[in-house]
Amino acid sequence: MNDRRKDSIPPRSHLLFADSGRVTRELACRILGEEFEVSIAMDIDQAWRALVEDPAIKVLFLGIEDQKGVVKLVKRVRASDDLRIRETPIVQVTDSDLDDDSRQVALAAGVTDFIDKPFQPSVLLARARSISAHSAGRQRLAEQHHGHSLDSETGLGNRRYFFERLGQTLSFGRRSGQSTSLLHVHFEGLTDNLKRLGSHFRQKRMTKVGHVLSSAVRREDTAYRTGPEHFCFILPGTDPTGARVVCQRLEPLLDGIGMLRGDGILAVVGHLTIQHLELGNDRSVEDCLREVREGLAPMIAGSFKS
Repeated sequence: MNDRRKDSIPPRSHLLFADSGRVTRELACRILGEEFEVSIAMDIDQAWRALVEDPAIKVLFLGIEDQKGVVKLVKRVRASDDLRIRETPIVQVTDSDLDDDSRQVALAAGVTDFIDKPFQPSVLLARARSISAHSAGRQRLAEQHHGHSLDSETGLGNRRYFFERLGQTLSFGRRSGQSTSLLHVHFEGLTDNLKRLGSHFRQKRMTKVGHVLSSAVRREDTAYRTGPEHFCFILPGTDPTGARVVCQRLEPLLDGIGMLRGDGILAVVGHLTIQHLELGNDRSVEDCLREVREGLAPMIAGSFKS
């Protein structure tokens, strides 16, 4: 007879513990392994690959001694377009003599909490319990929110999600000194021609557009539907020259599905334009967001010109 009680036992949370010291890794595995599934990484690159490849990981404990490498990894996690990766709590396991300035830099990059070495087993286990439980709740809420932030026809982020992510990208760019560019794509005549061709064709074509746009850029770049005929890419860490490279890569893809020169079944003309967002002492994130909103209004109204 099967023991049904086993089926009711919830799966154990999965943690990733990254540390360059073998003894520390083994100790952490013994302590955390009592209640959690534990993966280990020996360096920054292994930690990043594990986060990307294993969707079960809920918390990252980061004990790598290279502080610059730690901060770089934390920023990479927080800038990820993958909601799961971006929301992963990061606990830095650090030497107790790490100075306050370094801790502040790590917090600004996105570290969630600190544990000092040598750590007490009870402290490490208690912190893992608390943060993994909080992470599970946050992830459920984030996934629910993300579901309401998608365009139903293309599967891309919608206008509301675009401005939310743009604000986050600009804030990160201010802290890290990175440039941010936008690539606007306006499909002139799309609305009228889709109406003419019917609902079945419309859904198939918009699904195709979403796939082409989302696959045309790097993992860290993201495409959104910001209007009936208007789409926009957020290109973090990209100057106008880099944005032009994205344009050159995108144009033949759009031409291949007949949405560039007006000679396909849709008779749609695609217009691509670059907008570079500059932050400075006299220019805030809010100023840039206002500029983008004001610029989108005539594009969405149909008065956009290439």
